Amino acid sequence: MTTHVIPTSIKLLQIVINELPNLEPAFNTNRSEYKILKKCVKPEQDLSANTDIIHNKCIMTYLQSLLLLTISMYGGLQSPAIRNIQKEDTKISITWKSGSSNSFSMGVYDADFKKFYDMFQTIIFCAAPPLKGFPSSTMTNAYFLIRSYAQRL
Repeated sequence: MTTHVIPTSIKLLQIVINELPNLEPAFNTNRSEYKILKKCVKPEQDLSANTDIIHNKCIMTYLQSLLLLTISMYGGLQSPAIRNIQKEDTKISITWKSGSSNSFSMGVYDADFKKFYDMFQTIIFCAAPPLKGFPSSTMTNAYFLIRSYAQRL
């Protein structure tokens, strides 16, 4: 029997795609999630200080999915920044190329997500993680990185 190993880049995209139904409220202009999401793009704010954002499962899932999509675009289709990614229920486990690992729950802002975010910031944006918080500029940076790779495709 032949077994097929799914490449990490495909597993990463599958995770993002599987989260899309959970994000529908964020794009419905009649829903509160849409109004909250608009707050995420305001410059120079700490998203972690806004309880409407960090306590909203849909919005946090959107932000986390955006970061995962950014990882999928970083360095090309092979996703060279990570060795492996897995999802079990809502828990995402990532092994970075360096061998370091992070786990976090989709839709949740907590210490585990902050550790993942700090590693993301260091590896993907080659920047020191913020001393505290979750700056809105991350979303802008992610958007531009995704856009630049999409244009190359």
